[in-house]
Amino acid sequence: MRPRRSIGDRAPARPRAVDLDRQPELAQRNFEVERDISEEDWQGMLQVLEEHRRSNWKLFSKQAMHMAIIFPERKADLKLDDEAWLGMFNELELTRESDLGAFSSLAMDMTIIFPDRRSELLLDDEVWQAMLQELEEYRGDYWPGFADLAMPMTVLFPDRRAEFRLDDEAWQGIEQDLEDFRGSNWWSGSSQVMIMAIISADEINISKNRGLELINHPQAEAITELPPRAVA
Repeated sequence: MRPRRSIGDRAPARPRAVDLDRQPELAQRNFEVERDISEEDWQGMLQVLEEHRRSNWKLFSKQAMHMAIIFPERKADLKLDDEAWLGMFNELELTRESDLGAFSSLAMDMTIIFPDRRSELLLDDEVWQAMLQELEEYRGDYWPGFADLAMPMTVLFPDRRAEFRLDDEAWQGIEQDLEDFRGSNWWSGSSQVMIMAIISADEINISKNRGLELINHPQAEAITELPPRAVA
């Protein structure tokens, strides 16, 4: 009689045919800000925000925008006073005529941080037309630039999105950029995912209490009409 091998030495059992058809269950990715972001995390973010206050209003605005989205109910912690508004507004005016990309990005941050003061940003038709012209220069030639500009245009002018033609060609170009970033450059890839989520949303809503909301309507299932019954 052959000696029995220990369990650790045994060959793995062959899968049964019935098991080959079973798909493994996907792990749930359940992220809750209130549960998964600690008070220590929040204080660390506040520290970074304070480091940029007065020294770099562009970085301050970006950090404040992220934090306002994460915890809209804790915006009071950010101390978004008139000094902060004026510092960001002065930076905005410096870029208005010289750097449309930086202008649109900063204007988007300020709109999310100060939704009640959007009218003070002077986002008129002239600004829209300048953005639209630059967007067309990127179309088909440089999709990352197209996406980077399409996102703030979506947030700043949600009622005019149809004018910049997010057609199949544009979407496929943006998707290809994501595939190029996937697995090799998630710094840019995560930004690309955010852009795609914003520009593809059915509605954009920014409120003082709830921050930035992306609203997607459920897709109605197509109803297949039955052929008429033959009359005997």
